Amino acid sequence: MPRKDDPVTMATLRSFNAAMSAHLGMPQEVDDEVTEMYLALTGAVASEIVRPAAPFAGLFAGWLVGSGKAESLEDAAVMVAEAMRSVEFERPAEGEGPAENEGPAEGEER
Repeated sequence: MPRKDDPVTMATLRSFNAAMSAHLGMPQEVDDEVTEMYLALTGAVASEIVRPAAPFAGLFAGWLVGSGKAESLEDAAVMVAEAMRSVEFERPAEGEGPAENEGPAEGEER
């Protein structure tokens, strides 16, 4: 996650967001407020769930907007944050599951 105190990183992020918004024809610009909201959301997902889950927060939010279930990016971010804290999912304990060097478990395909 970009550090808020790194002006070069944040300027690059602003420029990227503006360029992508324009290129994709998004009806709502990804402004600083939306950027801060998504950085907070993905940071929360990365620290409260697992780091690789962070990009999926954006995927879920995009789906909510695209499907019409959320009216705005802000609404979608709030919905994803609420869902993240209420949804139940399996959290294997450390050391559970097949080791990286092991093959698939019995009955599983590789």
